[in-house]
Parts: sequence; structure tokens; C-alpha cells
Amino acid sequence: MLSVGFSNPEHANVRGSSPVEQMGALYLSATAMFNRVTEDEKRKLRLLSDQPRLTPREVECLQWAREGKTSWEIAKILGISQATSIFHMRNAVAKLDASNKTHAVMVAVERGLIN
Repeated sequence: MLSVGFSNPEHANVRGSSPVEQMGALYLSATAMFNRVTEDEKRKLRLLSDQPRLTPREVECLQWAREGKTSWEIAKILGISQATSIFHMRNAVAKLDASNKTHAVMVAVERGLIN
């Protein structure tokens, strides 16, 4: 919301422009500001809708990888086999369109998929 008021109409006359011209400029500025905020919100919603659907296990593997754990260590922590740990990590890498595990962790952090 944008609100502008003048206590004295004579103070509203800045730089020789009429109050009508000033209101027109103010209207254009407010419209531009509204459009910018709207576009930013649309961009955020597009990013959220483009998020890959990671399984809870893929998220867990990414979180442990972020902590520097190897696939063997992740397997022991989660009580799964190393092959299963690698399977989940490979799926996460593919879903995030990443080139490797480290890149997948970076992408997941940037997108807010892991904290």
C-alpha cells in the first residue's frame, strides 16, 4: 500500500509542476513498483513449482553429504546398504540436474531443499 498526503496543497507544488502532473508521476511510479513486486513473486512461484520431487531418503542422503559424509558413512547412519545410499544419491543428482554429489548438495541448498 502506498499513501501520500500533503498538509498544505502549496507544498505539493515541487519544481514548478502542477499537482495533477505530480499525481500522474506518482501514479506511474506506484504502478511500476507494483509490477516489479508482482514479477518478483511470480518468479518465486515459478522456482517453487519447478522444484524436483525428492524423496525423504534422497533429502537425508543430501543432508549427510552436505556434512561431508561418504556413501559408506551415510549408509551406516541411515541403516541401509552402501549400494542403497549410492542409489538414492544418484537419483537426487539426476533430479537436481547436477553433475555430481557435491554439485547436487549445492543446488539443494540454493533451492532450499535442504537446510
